[in-house]
Amino acid sequence: MPELKRAPLVMRFHFRNLLVLGVPFAAACAGFVYFLDKGHPAVGVALGLVGFAIAGVGLFRQERNLRRMDCPGCHRMLSRVPGKPGERISFVCLPCDTEWDSGFQESSD
Repeated sequence: MPELKRAPLVMRFHFRNLLVLGVPFAAACAGFVYFLDKGHPAVGVALGLVGFAIAGVGLFRQERNLRRMDCPGCHRMLSRVPGKPGERISFVCLPCDTEWDSGFQESSD
């Protein structure tokens, strides 16, 4: 039976993405609302499109980070172990005999 360990970098990647993409997204959304309210629709729409692009990149990166992971022990690419709703998202490395827990849970959708 594989040893269960906490994946050290998954949460770090998540919070880095939140800072790098989440803060500019929030600023673009705030600028969108501000400039539309002040009567500058061209600037508001441009910021809305920038926010939409940032959201797309953020969703792509988050999905990619929760679908695959490098094993911290042997650096092989690991795929996600399918689980039931509410279970932890994990990745199993057979050569290391380790199950890496991401710290996130499967959604109920």
